[in-house]
Amino acid sequence: MSEILKKIKEFNDEFLLEQFYMKKNDYTEEAIALMQEEISLRNLEDNIFEKSEDADTKETVDIDDELVPLDNKFNRTDLVLAQSILTEEKIPFYVTSSTQSSALPIETETISSFSISIPKSQQQKAQECLGKHFHSTDGLFSAKFSSIKERLKSFCFYDISLLADELEEEVDVQFSSEESSKIEIYVKKLIEEAETIEQEPENVLFYVDNLQECLNHLKDKNYSGFTRTDLLTILEVLQVYCEKEDFPPILECTAEVLLNFFVT
Repeated sequence: MSEILKKIKEFNDEFLLEQFYMKKNDYTEEAIALMQEEISLRNLEDNIFEKSEDADTKETVDIDDELVPLDNKFNRTDLVLAQSILTEEKIPFYVTSSTQSSALPIETETISSFSISIPKSQQQKAQECLGKHFHSTDGLFSAKFSSIKERLKSFCFYDISLLADELEEEVDVQFSSEESSKIEIYVKKLIEEAETIEQEPENVLFYVDNLQECLNHLKDKNYSGFTRTDLLTILEVLQVYCEKEDFPPILECTAEVLLNFFVT
């Protein structure tokens, strides 16, 4: 059994369908074909519409109801939130991507935008529901966040569009001694726990291979030229642990600065 197929078979049903229907452009043709075979083997729903359902009822779609795209598009991260909202409101929808790719998932990938189409009869309802949770700017929906932790948890590393040489460029960053010591604690913790965390199919650590080097840089008190890879590694570490009860408030400030640096 190939490593790709082995990994796919570890996906739970919901995650498998999400990858196949919503993130297909992240995978090779081989991986897409294997996912499609796995969906067939599991007899999972093969419908372009996302349907809301409860214990007793299923939403149905009137095939004569014209599909219309929403006025604004979504990035990959915000698309997941939009899907959840529309599903909860029992509004069927269809997702299309504006980009195509034949590459395996990588850390640095061109940002994709996604369009959602919904039945015309529910267009106003969808706009009103999404308007409660998203800002609309320059043709894109962007999620409203109530906290830095919420924003950090929603950050998607797939959306980082930097080339390999750009990732290795040094950025003049200076962490306070308190910041550095607390970041070090969590970097060490993730080094110890990474293997366990990645055993869950939906948990992917993008910068696990850079953890030790990042730790070395943090320990060097004279080091200030962190690479973008270092900063993304730190951001990922903070994302993993930000919901822990003992997560220090000072690192929320650190996360906010890093998020503002990478998200314009």
